[in-house]
Amino acid sequence: MKSRGTKVLFIGAALAIMAFVVVYIVMSRGLIGGTAATTPDASVPEGPKMVTVAVVNRDVPAYTVLDASTVATTDVEESTVAPNTTTEPSTLYGKMTLVPLTKGQQVHTDQLTATGFSDILAKGERAFSLAIPERNTFANAVTENDHVDLIWSTVLEYKRQVPSGEDGKLTWETASFTSTKTLLQDVHVMRVVKLLQAPPPSNQNSGNGNAEAASAVSTDNSASLAAMYAEGAPYATVLVLGVTDQQAEVIAYARDNGTIDLTLRSSAVQKDDTGNVVKDDQGQDVRGDKEVEKTTGIGIDTLVQQYGLPVPKTTGP
Repeated sequence: MKSRGTKVLFIGAALAIMAFVVVYIVMSRGLIGGTAATTPDASVPEGPKMVTVAVVNRDVPAYTVLDASTVATTDVEESTVAPNTTTEPSTLYGKMTLVPLTKGQQVHTDQLTATGFSDILAKGERAFSLAIPERNTFANAVTENDHVDLIWSTVLEYKRQVPSGEDGKLTWETASFTSTKTLLQDVHVMRVVKLLQAPPPSNQNSGNGNAEAASAVSTDNSASLAAMYAEGAPYATVLVLGVTDQQAEVIAYARDNGTIDLTLRSSAVQKDDTGNVVKDDQGQDVRGDKEVEKTTGIGIDTLVQQYGLPVPKTTGP
């Protein structure tokens, strides 16, 4: 009985050894053969596929005509390529942006127009270019899609009767007075074009004495900035305004016969007297102040009669 049990154990051990040998051989052949599941090369991940797209190489405001100085190319992952882009920068040259673009942004062809600035004008809207001095740029804060009011100041000449001589007879003489009036309100700024400014004087000195030279440069720069806000200062910016033909006539006459100044209208969310946000008919927040204010215009008589401007007593002849 004992001999029979020993024989069974021996046979079991032999079968276990044979099974181990078979498994070892199979695994060894699998490693040597290099199957797809165990091939070392298969475990190395492939890099992302890269493609070349056209981008802007600097910040570009809306309504800018693209050229070789504003468009470049860059390599990006294929999965990040936006639709309606292009790999050929030259196909974008001469086209105008409808929205502002930031440096490195991919250029979408559906954000461009090939017909130029006129393509964005609404029916009945005209583009009018108005050059303005620095004082009307609001420290360069006025930008596309702002709205402004135009104020006109001019000197008017007229004839008035005054006593002449001892006999007290009246005679006509030429007199003049200044008048100011808001002519147009809520005018759309479609584009802002900065004019080139002369660079400030540079400090050419080196070594000792730089402090004195720097002080002189600072003084010159301050004087230059002050001059930009003085009466008769050169134009600093051109605004492209969206107006009607009638408004264009008003602006052209005012520009050629007096001085135009601007006020900047609010573009913020509007609130009522209780501080609640104003909603439109669709329940959307109302942005921008569109109310038209009726103004009196200002002359010396208005200031005296309505604003109490004191005037000296006269003892005319």
